[in-house]
Amino acid sequence: MNKKQLICLWGGIVVFVFIALTTLTEVSANIFGGNQKYEYGTLVVRLLCTVIVSGGLIYTLKDKERKNDKDD
Repeated sequence: MNKKQLICLWGGIVVFVFIALTTLTEVSANIFGGNQKYEYGTLVVRLLCTVIVSGGLIYTLKDKERKNDKDD
């Protein structure tokens, strides 16, 4: 992995954890504060979008091999 890919990887991890923690905080506040239920499908969709975008960025930013640089 190159430097740009590592930055995208760590950024994706930070966003993933942030989304998960804020959602869990909302859920615990709803449990103790009232009878509202949180839809976990929304959480799954948010986390999947984060993984897909991060993976796409990592794939897009990979180093491209040149034909002249390959060892035959």
